Amino acid sequence: MNNTLGFTRLFPELKPTYFDPEALATLADAMQIKKTKNNFHLASGYVYLGQFITHDMTHLKGNQNTSHGVPLPLTDQVQLRTPRLDLDSVYGNGFDDPSISVDKFTGKFRLGYSMDPSGKRYPGEDLPRQNLIATIADARNDENLIVAQLHCVFLRLHNHYIDQCPEKNDGSKSLQEFSKERFDCARRRVIQDYQRVVLYDFLYQLLDRGVWQHLVESNEQYLWHYLQHENILMPVEFSGAAFRMGHAMIRKSYVLNTNPKGSVFFEDLMRLTGKGGKIVDSVLPKEYVVDWNFFFPSLQNDEINSAGINTAKEINTHVPTDIPTGKNKPVSLALKNLLRGNELQLPCAQDIIQALPGNIPGDIRPDLLNEDELGKSLTLTEALEQDGLVNAFWQKTPLWYYILAEAKTHNKGKKLGKLGSLIVGETIIGALKSSHMKHIKWPDNANPDYLSDALAKHTMTNLIQSTY
Repeated sequence: MNNTLGFTRLFPELKPTYFDPEALATLADAMQIKKTKNNFHLASGYVYLGQFITHDMTHLKGNQNTSHGVPLPLTDQVQLRTPRLDLDSVYGNGFDDPSISVDKFTGKFRLGYSMDPSGKRYPGEDLPRQNLIATIADARNDENLIVAQLHCVFLRLHNHYIDQCPEKNDGSKSLQEFSKERFDCARRRVIQDYQRVVLYDFLYQLLDRGVWQHLVESNEQYLWHYLQHENILMPVEFSGAAFRMGHAMIRKSYVLNTNPKGSVFFEDLMRLTGKGGKIVDSVLPKEYVVDWNFFFPSLQNDEINSAGINTAKEINTHVPTDIPTGKNKPVSLALKNLLRGNELQLPCAQDIIQALPGNIPGDIRPDLLNEDELGKSLTLTEALEQDGLVNAFWQKTPLWYYILAEAKTHNKGKKLGKLGSLIVGETIIGALKSSHMKHIKWPDNANPDYLSDALAKHTMTNLIQSTY
């Protein structure tokens, strides 16, 4: 792994906005879901695909001398992932990386099992494990069941492509050399599929449609100008705020499959992992294996239609209550994200909007939200007024909170707003363009049918179906 990778700022000229931690705690408490009515739109699989993409693009190394909320200089922020969407969270450093479980004689990934109540085992339905610990490149992909199952999808896709790589050795290579060659062949094809899905499915679903059209259809850029650097840097506005919208989209419960026991609360997703306690003898119970028809759009059968696909909660300023972490005290998602803004020394949202480049077209240029749009009329106002925070808060708003409010105001919570879409879209597209494996074919006027074909073909649903 290249240790020179690090973080940068989209708006280096702006000063950070430091928020009183006690004020942020008051805001975080007010953001917790109480008795609010939520609308659901997007298929929930995209929320967890977003978490998978996060783990693939960025990982801030922990620092024992700091904690969330304590300012951390940019030069001290160590990036542990390559942000190019090259699936190093799956492949690590490649064929010889001891952290991943690869059959050296075939080039295939090993996978774990599920087991039904009779004791029958089903191969390929869980992560490979040793003493419950997943043998994968990024342990964060075993944080919850759905992301762990997504990781399995990419392991199976790799094995699928191994079978399509050259089968005969001309005798000039050893068996392991030949297996490594096939491993690298499959790896290139998996990354190709993954990058296309990110561009033509994930971003299409999450970004403001106008922003997506400018960034993808017209291949324009406004914020991100580091595409030619050998070691692309990760913008903290993306990693520390804009791409954390998924935390507001979590459901309280999910239907995993058609099994009567396959309906679980969100908290159970954390427990159905290597450290969670519900995997016995390193084997996942069969009733908890994810059926992706419940998480991504597809041609569903009547049984699935009757249960209903899991749709994500709309993006707004109400977030789930505290979540379990395996430790004694649950973590407040809202407070964690708000304090992370202090730690990364992010500027407030209003300063960012004022500093946006002048060449952003008017139809996608973000407007400042007013007090009501930011939520002054909502129930959180009373809590803020008690601490005398209202005036300052509406004039200078934490970026993560602002991204959530903007999505609700401009796109009814179905997609990110313009500011969120510009930061997320340009960062991810910049990472794609800087990839050493340039597999993306961009739309062009010479082939007007390509875009519609790409949107129909390069979907997560199609990727998953190719693994079975």
